[in-house]
Amino acid sequence: MDIDDDDLNINSVSIGFEQDHEPAKCVLCEYSDDTGGALHYLKALDVALGGRTADNILAEMQAESYENLFYKPMMDRNIDVPVITASDIKKHFSEHDINPLRVLRKDLTRLQSIQDTLCPRARDTTGQMKFNGADARQWAALERMKMDLVRQLEQTDARTSRELPVPPKLL
Repeated sequence: MDIDDDDLNINSVSIGFEQDHEPAKCVLCEYSDDTGGALHYLKALDVALGGRTADNILAEMQAESYENLFYKPMMDRNIDVPVITASDIKKHFSEHDINPLRVLRKDLTRLQSIQDTLCPRARDTTGQMKFNGADARQWAALERMKMDLVRQLEQTDARTSRELPVPPKLL
């Protein structure tokens, strides 16, 4: 079997997934490396704060860090580096480089929203809560699932470092 260079793209975000359209380019995936540079720093911030801080706030913090610690110093040295926005960062870390804490928090929020729709809201003439038996059983099943997710979140959170990264020294 011959493999052409065109068939193998390591930084492709669509490896293993069938898509009808050309995937959008991700600047963070394209410039990823293991040299301990900008992406490594942004990833360490995501590990320390992702799932513990709102995604928009974290992405803004990462974008500001990238600009001040990497982009401006490199441009001052006439080294061409990509422009990376908070939206690029948010998309990368929510779609391409998944943080388990973020996923668990979102799943818990979704489960709670579903449960909220199943909660009884009506009262009969005596003031007693009226509920549908099927909804109550579904709510109870979701509650067990939610509590399992809470335990999983607590375990994952306990194993995940909260240590903020130290910016690398650019030579």
